[in-house]
Amino acid sequence: MNEPANMKELLAQLEDMKAQILGLGRAVSERADTLASSAQPYADEAGKQARVRGRAMVEAVQENPGTASSIAVTAGLMGLAVGYLLASSKPERPTSRWHF
Repeated sequence: MNEPANMKELLAQLEDMKAQILGLGRAVSERADTLASSAQPYADEAGKQARVRGRAMVEAVQENPGTASSIAVTAGLMGLAVGYLLASSKPERPTSRWHF
């Protein structure tokens, strides 16, 4: 006879835990909303700064297309050189019939 009483107690505890979990979920949701709304001005400012700097870069490229292309070529050549050096610094692979 003790078993049904225990079962009722367990069910009551489960309901209490369920209510607590729902409460915690609401609290976390409210906190996330608060954090998101407080971060919004910073995100807006970062977007404005990115647009301003992007416009400045576009204007600089339009005013000096030769400089921009030489910078791009130089960066590409440096990338190739670094890639070559990294590839040549690897130890040789053991010969195997599987080539990955």
